[in-house]
Amino acid sequence: MGVVLVAGALLGCRTVSWQGGRLRPGAGFALEEKGNGRYRTRDVEIRYEYKIRGQGVEIAGEATFAPHLQRNFSLIRRFHLGLIQGDGEGNVLAMQGLVSTSMRSPERSLKFSKLVALSPQARRLAFHFNGHATEGGGRGFSHDNGGVDTEFWHYPVGP
Repeated sequence: MGVVLVAGALLGCRTVSWQGGRLRPGAGFALEEKGNGRYRTRDVEIRYEYKIRGQGVEIAGEATFAPHLQRNFSLIRRFHLGLIQGDGEGNVLAMQGLVSTSMRSPERSLKFSKLVALSPQARRLAFHFNGHATEGGGRGFSHDNGGVDTEFWHYPVGP
């Protein structure tokens, strides 16, 4: 688990290539000229729309934190949302950051809009994210604040 957390922390909004990684079966959605939909995970729901523009894809949407995060935590200490490009066989071609935020209420959704360079071989898109939520303690930014913390993430990539 430590390797996943370190990898997630390093992703942020940088472009990262996962050489040899594959999208898990059923992960993401087929890339067409344009589209929209909802991408649901246990912790975050992402409503999105996209359109291919030249050598890229313009993608916009809104990420909403799940009710269990809204009820149990008062602060999203950090959150990074990114996009994974896969070829027709699910091989990961690229991972790009879409948006990052910190120190926000889990009750507030997070909007994003970005033009992302698109690999010519891309046939599927999927979202990935990582975040840290906290509750209680009352000593500000200290990690030893007497409260409860949780890490949450979604990386639909495997070997």
